[in-house]
Amino acid sequence: MVVAALAVAGCGAGARDALSDTKWDLVYSDGCVGGFNFDETGGYQHLYICGLTNGSFGVTMDAGSYAAVGGMLYIAAEKATCPTPSSVSAQYTVAGGALTIVTPNGVLVFERNTSNGASFTGTIVYGCFDSTGAFTPSPLIPI
Repeated sequence: MVVAALAVAGCGAGARDALSDTKWDLVYSDGCVGGFNFDETGGYQHLYICGLTNGSFGVTMDAGSYAAVGGMLYIAAEKATCPTPSSVSAQYTVAGGALTIVTPNGVLVFERNTSNGASFTGTIVYGCFDSTGAFTPSPLIPI
């Protein structure tokens, strides 16, 4: 399975917090990559990307606005490729090159990505992965 590095550049100017203008990646045991990209205007993108059997990459994505206040991360999704909650919150910390997010399902530790772009060869297809890993194409739409 091919692993892709995630990177979406932040833009604009706004309030800065510990996540502002940062990119974070987490490589899962199956070789897929999850990522968060936070921009300087309070926007975020959350991605999960895996290589598909046809050589393309399946990408699950949600995007919207975020606030990082007092050790809590508040996410308000505005568009997504899969059914997703419109808002979630979780405890988080940033220490060194790690972003730790505590969810009801466990702790996720992302590494800081300092690259300036994505690195892969192939076609990206938006969609949803189900609990078995099967991928169904679907567009990024407002929720």
